[in-house]
Amino acid sequence: MVLPRDLRIAALLAMVLLVTACGSPAKAKRSPSPTPHVSASPTPVPTPTPMQPATQDSFTVTAFSSGLTVPWAAVELPDGSFIVSERYGPIVHVRAGGALDPTPLTKLSVHAAPGDESGVLGLALDPQYPSQPYLYVDYTGPDNNDHIARFMVTAGGPDGIQLGAPTNLLTVTEGNIATQCCHYGGRIAFGPDGDLYITTGDAYVPTNAMSLSNLDGKILRITPTGGIPSDNPFPNSPIWAYGLRNPQGIAWTSAGVMYASVNGPTGDLGLYHRDEIEVIQKGAFYGWPLYAANTRTSVADPGGLPPDTPPILSSGPDFSWAPSGIAWWAPSANVQPSLLVTELNGQALMQVIVNPANPSAVTGSYNVVTGHGRLRDVLPIANSNCVLLLTSNDDGRGSGAADQLLKACAG
Repeated sequence: MVLPRDLRIAALLAMVLLVTACGSPAKAKRSPSPTPHVSASPTPVPTPTPMQPATQDSFTVTAFSSGLTVPWAAVELPDGSFIVSERYGPIVHVRAGGALDPTPLTKLSVHAAPGDESGVLGLALDPQYPSQPYLYVDYTGPDNNDHIARFMVTAGGPDGIQLGAPTNLLTVTEGNIATQCCHYGGRIAFGPDGDLYITTGDAYVPTNAMSLSNLDGKILRITPTGGIPSDNPFPNSPIWAYGLRNPQGIAWTSAGVMYASVNGPTGDLGLYHRDEIEVIQKGAFYGWPLYAANTRTSVADPGGLPPDTPPILSSGPDFSWAPSGIAWWAPSANVQPSLLVTELNGQALMQVIVNPANPSAVTGSYNVVTGHGRLRDVLPIANSNCVLLLTSNDDGRGSGAADQLLKACAG
């Protein structure tokens, strides 16, 4: 029997509705992050959406300062000069024109060796400086633990400024202290709320990252004097977010959205690569070691964990950026608001463009500076379209070339 045309159409529509309602599988817990950018060429990945044209900035790079040994972090003073940490112990002063003062401001006693990731790491300047004249330093002491200390900055000394004696604010005990070399995190920065945020690595004990009983594999939040803010997500704990393998960069947009750059595995749990860019939220769990980016690992789920938050961007399983410093970049109307991320293994400065209406949506990513080896950190320079870049070629993992500070200017 042949149905009339109207009945045939009605039957087809009913079948479509039935498939739509019943035939779609349930969504996975973690949805894939956007396709990663893995090339040194400035090709946007993924294809930009009409919502925000994703056009990379063009940077001109010049040498700014030389004579440094494995610089790790920098802060800018109001006079346009910089304080820079060197991983093997010194904290030095670089004048506004780029001249390195020959006498270090201080030299800390640290646990550090070529190829390790320890030493003098992150720096942060009090947001009320100079009325609150403090420099904050993250370093690994001879005990191999991670220390957050505060130094008073005063006038005087051969460099025109000097540092007082350190006051220890927080000690992070490394979980694998006997053999530890790596996964310290080490980045510190003040958030828009005026509190100090600290990244810590998992200390080569992956399960540390998902435990709230230690401070490894976390982003921490303390007050400028070392106290625990009353509105932290876990009572009497400095933990702000957890489940992070080795976060080495944190930054905030002008709207207060927090991002982090996280190093993926280098053989841990039989996995490689899978570096991550994350949107960081209060109390959130970011998966490690149950997940490496969007890959489920062999680690058993202990239960009791909240849903894990996937990255907004990953390098994928076939390539590693080894991301380190990260900065929000929106200095003027003629540059593209975006994240800038320094890559150690990728040897590039990556520009990651996000949709301002949706901070988790990446609309493009580009390598905008290459050819200078391993890049450790990026610092926007005040009142300019320029950033300061720190190389890390003489750290035991690079080419051995002398390290330097570079100035990269857009436009």
